[in-house]
Amino acid sequence: MRTGTGLALIALVLLAPLSACVSGGPAGCESEAVTIELELRDGELVSEDPSVCRDQQVALIVIADAGGTFHIHGYDHAVPAAEYTADEPLELEFVA
Repeated sequence: MRTGTGLALIALVLLAPLSACVSGGPAGCESEAVTIELELRDGELVSEDPSVCRDQQVALIVIADAGGTFHIHGYDHAVPAAEYTADEPLELEFVA
């Protein structure tokens, strides 16, 4: 299991789009809430890069083929690291 590599990738993938929201954000910012589904396979993100906007309510659903710990850099206060198991959805909610 390559959880360390997968977690670093997840942190980088999520950090860039989420921090980009501070300066305008992606299309779809008119929506107050967004649901994002992420798939992890062999410790790698196989879903599209997630994008959210500042102040959006985010529902994040993570499905992985192996267990591990999910962490979003820069959102420690809103979304503490969470354990997940293989093929069981991990659902997290926070305000971007």
